[in-house]
Amino acid sequence: MADSKDKSDPPDKGGEEAKPASAAERVGQPKPVSAAERAKNVKAELKREADEIAGRAPPKPKPKPEPEPEGPPQPPPWYKTLRADPPAHIRTLLGVGFIVLLFFVWWIVTRGAPTERIISPSKLPSPGE
Repeated sequence: MADSKDKSDPPDKGGEEAKPASAAERVGQPKPVSAAERAKNVKAELKREADEIAGRAPPKPKPKPEPEPEGPPQPPPWYKTLRADPPAHIRTLLGVGFIVLLFFVWWIVTRGAPTERIISPSKLPSPGE
């Protein structure tokens, strides 16, 4: 059975002494933080949580002024304005869609045997009748 350790490494003495890891070996590990830095981070986190609970928001940075657009502003789309006509192809599709919906509802309420229909055939006949 082959040993996975390199032959140049000294034998392990039962884990009593640990070699310091090189920078290349610590790439995936977090950077060690001193106790003072850790305390400062904890205080900042506690203050942030207290502000959230109290409903205070941290001061917002001032927004940068947007440059003035050249020319008149663009009008909003037709579906966001009051009393604006949609384009012709959309008007046609909406009209045809509503008529199809109307026929579908008519078929639903008048389908089946005359005694089982939602609306009787004497009041509203089925589209096929």
